[in-house]
Amino acid sequence: QRLLKEKGGLSGLARLSARELAAMDGLGDAKAATLVAALELGRRMSQRKAEVKNAIHGAEDVFELLGERLRIEAQEVFQVIYLNAKNQLIGAPKEISRGGLMSCPVDPSLIFREATIKNAVSVILIHNHPSGDPTPSKEDIRLTYRIVEAGDILGIEVLDHVIIGDGRMTSFKESGLLQ
Repeated sequence: QRLLKEKGGLSGLARLSARELAAMDGLGDAKAATLVAALELGRRMSQRKAEVKNAIHGAEDVFELLGERLRIEAQEVFQVIYLNAKNQLIGAPKEISRGGLMSCPVDPSLIFREATIKNAVSVILIHNHPSGDPTPSKEDIRLTYRIVEAGDILGIEVLDHVIIGDGRMTSFKESGLLQ
């Protein structure tokens, strides 16, 4: 309980390495390794949940799939969900880029190369804000519009861009930023 309080809950603990955990009062190498393994199992179960999900009907489904996994990341992670004509997942969500604390460079060509390989009809963009605040930045908005333009040229629709924060999200579609 003390560690959870000190480190900001499970998401804070998940950001620590085994070495950092082992150095804490009351934890040794064995307990730290056990804790790291348990957190990794949780991440993998979350990923498996994403692979099993059948169809995406809105931002809440996206949050259910990836919210817990992305909110504990210590850096920005940009992922894409690829969908068929029935809004069913084509494989697991794909990590496109991993950045720093405040930004994540994304190359739209990587998004659409994968989309064409998978014969995706549409995509949903997802990334996290490690700060916990899912409010889109000006750069998030610019990037989204660039990706939408590229998708329009290729005939692949960008259905939404969901930003994951600490227990909450922002949907570009629901907030009117994406028509």
